[in-house]
Amino acid sequence: MEMTAFAGDSEKRARHQLLAFLAARRMRRMRTQQRRAEALLEEGRFEEAAKCHETVASLLSDAHAQLESNFVHLKTPGLSSQTPPVVISSFHSFITLESLALQRDYHKRQAAVVRMKQAEYEEYKATLENQKREILSKQTPKQVEKDASELTNDKFDVSLRQAIYKTIEEQDSLLTLISIPNNEDKAFKYPKDAVTVIEELKTVNCQLRCLVGTLLSQLEAKEEEVRQLTEQLHAVNLNDDSRLDTHSLRLAPLPPLTPLEMPLFDFTST
Repeated sequence: MEMTAFAGDSEKRARHQLLAFLAARRMRRMRTQQRRAEALLEEGRFEEAAKCHETVASLLSDAHAQLESNFVHLKTPGLSSQTPPVVISSFHSFITLESLALQRDYHKRQAAVVRMKQAEYEEYKATLENQKREILSKQTPKQVEKDASELTNDKFDVSLRQAIYKTIEEQDSLLTLISIPNNEDKAFKYPKDAVTVIEELKTVNCQLRCLVGTLLSQLEAKEEEVRQLTEQLHAVNLNDDSRLDTHSLRLAPLPPLTPLEMPLFDFTST
């Protein structure tokens, strides 16, 4: 009789140890899946993160069912089929079952929240792509018109420079055709007033050439400054758009998860 009781106790202890080992292994797996879900969510892999939460919820359901089966007797030989299950009154066991159920429901909700975030993110990406296409479609005709306008302006500037210099050169050539005799033997001389006018005309022409050259140099410097400022403004707009995209893609953090605790099974009541 004592040997039979000893064998029964040994079998019971071995069973308890096996259940505790399986529970610890299940707990480690749940923690691994939870950490993996957080990492996948930060990478934007929503579906995989949702499946990790579902895996944790499934493991918690298994643990809940196993613990409940150890404290609830569905049917005993001495009771009729109408007799309700006999629940072992253990406050600690009740708290453990409640904790497992709450954590299971939490991970199910987290899976739903992650999928909702995925739907919002996909909708945001589609909206952003449509906006980019609209902007590009509007900018393309403007860019073509701008390029044509710049080409026309460039041609006009070149022709203007050529016309100015050509006019000055023609004026110089006409002035050089007027030869002023410098022969003292001849009694005929040009009037002094005419010589003075011609000399002053040459001086004014030289000054005009210098002024026009300075004006064109200043114009080229201003054009280069405008070009540089336009490029800087374009770069600033691109940086602002990239910062806006990054801010818009940032997801709101999920509520913190209650730390998983190793349930303490009270197998002695069975």
